[in-house]
Amino acid sequence: MNIAAPYKTYNGGKSGNGCYQQIINCFPPMQEYHELFVGNGGIFRRLRLPARTVINDLDGSVINKYKKLRSKKIFVFNEDALGLLAEINGNASYTRTTLIYLDPPYRKEVCKSKRPLYKHELTEQQHKKLLMLASNSKCNVVISHYPDALYNAMLKGWTKVDFKSMTRAGLVTERIYFNYPKPLLLQEPRYIGNDYREREIIKRKTKRWINRLHKMDKLQRISILSSITAGFTEAAAALIHHQK
Repeated sequence: MNIAAPYKTYNGGKSGNGCYQQIINCFPPMQEYHELFVGNGGIFRRLRLPARTVINDLDGSVINKYKKLRSKKIFVFNEDALGLLAEINGNASYTRTTLIYLDPPYRKEVCKSKRPLYKHELTEQQHKKLLMLASNSKCNVVISHYPDALYNAMLKGWTKVDFKSMTRAGLVTERIYFNYPKPLLLQEPRYIGNDYREREIIKRKTKRWINRLHKMDKLQRISILSSITAGFTEAAAALIHHQK
């Protein structure tokens, strides 16, 4: 989705090369997407959005940057993420076809800088409530944070993926927590690859195959593409049905 970043820099943003790719590579196919701490939208802006998308941030100055995006497909809120998550948990219509992405402010215990970074930080009790609500969710939930004892304890049994990310404080380890097995099918497959080199190799392979298809007879090309599309559509439908 081609949306300009609201801010040139943003504390804890996920726009860095190698960061947003790793997170999006954990997103399975979805019919609805909720990003409850949207910030600079490093994930939201790069994701192939489903039929319905909700973005939210408690910081009104952040949400003002997104107001023009309101549409029948994108809903923009300026509310407490914990309250929205509690509402979702209380609504029986939400299932595994909805993905909730949470990128809360980091706990001060795992940050090098102890000064406040956001207008609305989370207290220790709010972090615990967020994790409790996430654990009780019927949806697919993805959480970004640094490796953390509290998160590890309260998200026991969740899948974890670690990767290196460059920040103002230098190279750090980020951790992605999600409450489902690592997906075989992705909502946005453009970023497949564990690092820049691997992603470039995949891009070159993709380009070679596209060139081969263009050189084929038109009917052959249509036949091959139809078969591939049908196969992936069936696989995605089966996965979504299994996750309900």
